[in-house]
Amino acid sequence: MICPNKSLSTVLDKLNELGYVIVEGAGPTGLDLILARLGNVIQITDIKINRKTKALVTSSRALGYHTDHSKADYIAWLCIEQSVVGGETILADAEKSFMRLSSLERQALFGVRLFEHKVFLDDEDSYPLVTIKNGVKKFYYSYWLVEDNLNTKQQDAINKFHDFIPQSKVAEFKLWPGDVLVVDNTKILHGRRAFLGDKRFLKRYWIRKSNSQSRGCK
Repeated sequence: MICPNKSLSTVLDKLNELGYVIVEGAGPTGLDLILARLGNVIQITDIKINRKTKALVTSSRALGYHTDHSKADYIAWLCIEQSVVGGETILADAEKSFMRLSSLERQALFGVRLFEHKVFLDDEDSYPLVTIKNGVKKFYYSYWLVEDNLNTKQQDAINKFHDFIPQSKVAEFKLWPGDVLVVDNTKILHGRRAFLGDKRFLKRYWIRKSNSQSRGCK
């Protein structure tokens, strides 16, 4: 459990510093405190096995590094139930992968766009892989959403970017019931190891910063 004063500030400071934070045993009450400080929840999804769909996220298969919807500045997960075997969360730093590229390769990536998830009515058809606002880079990447009209330089650059991601891994861990994970969806790529059984259940929250918030979440 986290308290609404100093402990919560520490959680947010760590999120700003690392791009992610794990709060063990925070539970729904602790999650609510965090969400209230981060912004507006724009979608809540149950992440659990659904045999009626072919979606990777609702299967027991491994899920590669990616970001979620471009409108989600942060993603939070509350673990309800966890698989005994597998299901570890993996996180990687998108900018570290980007900076491993040559300057020409980085420039090529600015021209790469990915299909948007088309969840909200005002979603665009596509969104750039990397943008810069006020000197801060923002990343949007899902390997299965890359547009297929890339030129040779762009294709070579995104292939290298994809290959560098595992080398930019920042964490691998297993969430247990009551644990909360929050990531900065503009900086940190997330994925999942394959798991056995069908008991794994996390609630996922997409959070958009309110207009009055600074990037530092003060």
